[in-house]
Amino acid sequence: MGFLNFLIMTCIFVVSLCFLFAKDTEDERKELDNESITKIYRYLYFIAANSFFAAVLFDRFGWLIFVTLFSYIGLLICRKKQESKKPVVIKFSLIALFFIVALVPSYQDSFENHVSRKEMYKCVTYECVKISTYVNAENEVETTAELLPITRSIYEWRLFYAMGYLELENSEGNKEEFKGINIAGFWIEY
Repeated sequence: MGFLNFLIMTCIFVVSLCFLFAKDTEDERKELDNESITKIYRYLYFIAANSFFAAVLFDRFGWLIFVTLFSYIGLLICRKKQESKKPVVIKFSLIALFFIVALVPSYQDSFENHVSRKEMYKCVTYECVKISTYVNAENEVETTAELLPITRSIYEWRLFYAMGYLELENSEGNKEEFKGINIAGFWIEY
């Protein structure tokens, strides 16, 4: 079902992009005047500014940074056409770079939250709970919960990326490690 949803959304996205960049018709030019474009521009600016600060100030609303990015793209589209494409490309590159930097989390909990999103781990402060499900010798499904203390935790934030390391140890002394790098808000384990 996930692939089908992805395929349908891709088709909708491509069709809407075609409508977005299609040539203006004479009827559309008659409907829109400078005042309506100014209102749209102000509205997009309002959305971009508020969604950016909400994403930065409130961790749970990190997805709003993408609303900011799309609003800013709308602001660039509303601007008057320039003779050269170079300034627009430079502006867009700088804004994209700014968003990449803004999306990199600067706090250690982000890596622990990433580990907690895995199916069998839930980390809270200084320890994690590992939930395992298996089939025993009698063909019954069993679920066990094991408390694993965090023995080592490292988080390094850089301007364009962040690196996280988490080491868990069970009661038998076996260690499990998680290493990840965050680029533009996405954790990639290695």
